[in-house]
Amino acid sequence: MRLQKARRDFERDRALFERELVSEDQFESSRSEYESAQAFYDETQGIIDKKSIRAPFDSSIGIHNLAEGHYLSRGDNVVSLQDLDALYLDMKLPEKELENLRLGQQVMFTVPSHPGRTYTGMIRFIDVQVQATTRNVLVRAEVENGDHELLPGMFADATVVLNQSHEVVTLPRTAVAFTLYGETVYLLQEDTEAKTGTKTWKAFRQPVKSGETRDGRLAVTGLEAGQMVALDTQHRLLEGSPVVIENLAALEGNTPTSDGNTPTSDEEQSAAEAE
Repeated sequence: MRLQKARRDFERDRALFERELVSEDQFESSRSEYESAQAFYDETQGIIDKKSIRAPFDSSIGIHNLAEGHYLSRGDNVVSLQDLDALYLDMKLPEKELENLRLGQQVMFTVPSHPGRTYTGMIRFIDVQVQATTRNVLVRAEVENGDHELLPGMFADATVVLNQSHEVVTLPRTAVAFTLYGETVYLLQEDTEAKTGTKTWKAFRQPVKSGETRDGRLAVTGLEAGQMVALDTQHRLLEGSPVVIENLAALEGNTPTSDGNTPTSDEEQSAAEAE
């Protein structure tokens, strides 16, 4: 009210002063009162602004534990703010994967709260250091979240889509034996007896090196596609052991077989074909 009255008096006296109907002293007094009222208004507004808390960006707020009249000190946490339109997905990957990572690569991931749905993101940052204790590197992907289905802090099972593709030889996971001496498979090779001319199969240990696992199949090096190996290595075959492949007809007919076949005797063995 004081500012409004001072503004009206100043504008009136200014018009009268221009027409020489009031003295200069009265005009200066009106202007001084208006400027004083304006300064007092600005000071009061500044105090009010300091008592108001505004978010520095468009966001969604969480649950607060404040009540009316609660006293706050500078630096106190009031409420959490989250911009849910875009989120970051942080992944810790082994340092050996650094050569395969690039900015802009696509990331596909799922979250337990929305089973059956796959989300996508884009790698935006790759850390410039490897963690000394875990030998992992931090990779951050940006995820669009316009429908606000995802929330910060969620656990995600993520896969980085590599730009390059290459063919690999795969085997059922049970065909590879992991021991202290390395990774091996029993390669099944056809043999013909010299006396009878009967064709038989024998098992020979073959060292391999395993890679990624997907859908129960393990990528390996050290084998060629089409070679047959013993499917179940838990029966401790010996080098050169004669075997009878119980699912040979299915393999020769290119009929898919179950990975769970069990040998029916000590000399019978299920086999798998390297793909």
